Parts: sequence; structure tokens; C-alpha cells
Amino acid sequence: MLIVTLALAITGCRAVHAPAMHQAMGASETNSLAVPDASSNHASDEIWPTRWGDNPEERGIVVEMDPAKRLRAIHYSRHHQGRTMPEDYEDASSLAKAMGIESAFNFKVEGPGAFLFSENTISDQPVQDPPDLAFRYVSAKVAEPDDATIDPDKDHVELERTWFTYRDPKPDREVRGTLVLLPGMFGTPEPIVDATERYFVNKGYGVLRMLSHPSRYTQHLMLQYLDGKGDEIASRAAEAADERVAECAYATDAALDHVFAQRKDMQEMPIVLLGMSGGAMALPSVYAYTPDRYDAAILIAGGANFLQIMIESNYKSWIDAILVDFDPTSEYLGSPDSGVVDTLASLYLGHAKLDAYHSAPLLFEQNLPTLVLHAKNDKAVPASSGDLLYERLGKPERWEYPFGHEIIFATLPTQIPKIETWVREQIQGDTADGSMGSGG
Repeated sequence: MLIVTLALAITGCRAVHAPAMHQAMGASETNSLAVPDASSNHASDEIWPTRWGDNPEERGIVVEMDPAKRLRAIHYSRHHQGRTMPEDYEDASSLAKAMGIESAFNFKVEGPGAFLFSENTISDQPVQDPPDLAFRYVSAKVAEPDDATIDPDKDHVELERTWFTYRDPKPDREVRGTLVLLPGMFGTPEPIVDATERYFVNKGYGVLRMLSHPSRYTQHLMLQYLDGKGDEIASRAAEAADERVAECAYATDAALDHVFAQRKDMQEMPIVLLGMSGGAMALPSVYAYTPDRYDAAILIAGGANFLQIMIESNYKSWIDAILVDFDPTSEYLGSPDSGVVDTLASLYLGHAKLDAYHSAPLLFEQNLPTLVLHAKNDKAVPASSGDLLYERLGKPERWEYPFGHEIIFATLPTQIPKIETWVREQIQGDTADGSMGSGG
């Protein structure tokens, strides 16, 4: 069966749904919160979580790195005990200085479940074919002090980092714009992300690549389900998810600013968002933070309603981020009674502000050219959540594939040329045969 499926994919077997005709959505159709962009005033404060320093214009800083230096990926277990390293102190002090914070403070580094990168490796060999730029985005949020660190005269903050690389378009190519590449969880599927990056660079795009979601995106949170506590669980899950998605948006926006400060010739060129899996789940809110920046979006195997995805995904134990324990008396997560998950998911959407369910309609309302790639048998990001995302996006063009999450990415290299052609048609009006099309 696998061989047959692969053969179908290689020959381009997919169902293509043309985008729905654009018309205004009524309030009863969207049922969404208004998600303002970063330029909004007080409304922005209600949607977008604050960061240390309370400066909506500068929520964090960028720290330059040596592009040729190897990085070591680290995924903390749920039992990890955080140890502070010299580079953590450097990041915290640099952040405080940039924010104009002169008072004393205590800070915590990432905890159990976090995923981050370290320059402390066992190999001194430089990276083969290094990127042109490498850097990390550093921010912090104010946290309640725990019993061990209570000090009313100090801020207590939690540090967070997001790592990026940037590659210039290949020389002697027509420069077309910038691709912002948001990968799946833990930077996966790395070989496919690599291939996508290489292809777009060779086609004349600068590629800004988030190496993985922000470091606390997968920090472990266990929520115990008890009768009568559904709304409390939904609220806590929504708060955690909103914080994590917001950090994706803050980091991506700051990364683009950093790149364009050094590549001024790229500033006025088109910018395209491409998200894979967990990156596609975050993409609508990355867009919503600064919608005027982007000219097109591609979402591959994404979904909406994060809590339902986290409960139903067959990857939930591997990712081990936000889990709901339906049987606190045993060592297993247990199975919820009929209807419980749907009830929790509905309550969660009532609390969440930055779930793709709420931010996706903005892409439709802003007429952003959008392409969705959907695996009809997806169990990692359940196909039903992908259908929900598609509907919330206003039913744009969608390419459907008759297999699951792993195979849609295993066969993605065969589809990348078609995706790049679609991008070119949207941002430059080029058709596949080189004539001028209508554009997006």
C-alpha cells in the first residue's frame, strides 16, 4: 500500500479545489474574535500578550550568532531541572539593557519539555554550506515568583528564545522576494524543510527559516480533567496556547526586521509565509500580528482548534506539550466519555484569542492569496481540524492528498516546484508558461 501511495503522489495525484468566490462573511458565519494587528492601540493589549518591559513596539531583542558555528538541538524531558548557563545570563542582561530596565530582577530559563539550541557542542567543525545570517530572538514575560525566589523588589521573568537562519537568493537569479519558513514541531521534518529552503533559494528567494518554534512552545503542561472543571481546563489551555502562538508572531516579525536592516534591497519585495504542520497551525496568527507585511501564504497539513488537536493527535505523547489527563488515578491519560472532547474544545475556543480558528478569517478578509495542502487521512494534525482550518480561511485553493501526515511530507519534494509556481503566479502574475496571469 505504501508503494502504491508513493507512486500516486509522485505522479502528482491530488484533488485540487479552486478558491471559493470572495464575499463578505457575516458574523454568524465567522463566529470569531477580532484579531487586531500590532499597530492597534488598547485593543492589541487585549489580544496580544505583553512581554517584559511592556513595550509593544519592541517586545524582545535579536542576538547575532556565527552562521558557521554548529548548533546542538536539545529537547528537555518533562523531568528536566533547569540549569543556567553563561549564555543565559548574557541574553537576560542584554534584554534588560535594551528594554531600559535598570532594576534588579530574577529570571528563569526554559523548563521541562522545552526545545532549544546550544552553541555548546562536542564538535568544532564548522557547518557545511552555512547560512548567510544566524541569530536568535530573545524575550521574557513577567511571572509570579515561586516560594524559593520571592523578592518584592525584583521582577521575576521567564526567558524565551527562538532561533533563525537566513539565506540570500542564489546569485545570478532574478530576485523574487522572501520566503518565511515555519517548520513543524522541533524543526521537523528537517530534510523536507532543507529541500524546500534550497529550492526557493535557487529560484531567487531569500529564505528566513525559523529553526523551531519558540523554546517554550512545547513546555510540558499537564491538565487533569475532573467533572465540573471543564471550563477551568479550557481556560488554562487557551492561555498557554495564546502565549506560545504570540511568541511565534513576535519572533518572526523581529526576525524580518533584522534581516531587512541588513538586506535593504529586499524590504519592498514580496514576502510569503509557508507553514508546515505546527508551523501551519501558527501561521494565521503570525500573519494577523502584521498583516500588511505578507503577500501570500501556504499552509501544509495544518489545523485549527489547538486543544482538540492536542487531545486527538497520535503525536501527543511524542510532543508531550499540553496534555489533558482524563484518568488522574492511573499512569495513563485515559479515554474521555462521549462528547467530553467536543465540549472542552468548544469551551477552549471561547477563551482562546490567537487560535487559528480566530485568526484564519483575517487572511480571507484581507484577500491574501492562500494555498492549503491537506492530507485526507491525517492523524497527527487530525484531518477534521484541517477541514476546519480550510473553512475558517474562507475555502481558498486546496490541494488534497489521499494519505496521512507522514506521507504528505515524504512526497512534498515532488510538489515544491508546483508550490513555487503557485507563489510566482500570486506575487508576480507569472503563469507556468511564462505569460502574465491575473495574479492574486
